[in-house]
Amino acid sequence: LICGAGPGGLLLASELSKRATSSSCKIGVIDPALDKPWPNNYGVWMDEAEFFGYGECCDAVWKQAGVVFDEDTPELILNRPYGRVDRKKLKGRLMKECMSRTND
Repeated sequence: LICGAGPGGLLLASELSKRATSSSCKIGVIDPALDKPWPNNYGVWMDEAEFFGYGECCDAVWKQAGVVFDEDTPELILNRPYGRVDRKKLKGRLMKECMSRTND
């Protein structure tokens, strides 16, 4: 039983359902807001999103990211593409993946 249907919970459910057979285990997700959109914004390094097959679930991509630690330290520029997750698209895809492999 997975408590919470945020990105982590649904991704866990999707991955577990890929590995489970109907005789090995049952997978369930509980969340009082399962039918509601995710309220937070999420970001991801694009090389990681693409490696796991979720690159198309980003609605904006920046070629580099800036990191600020405090006002006394210059901004650190990371030359690594960073994407903003399209929450609706990712949740829809994960829900579809989970539902397409439901156990009997």
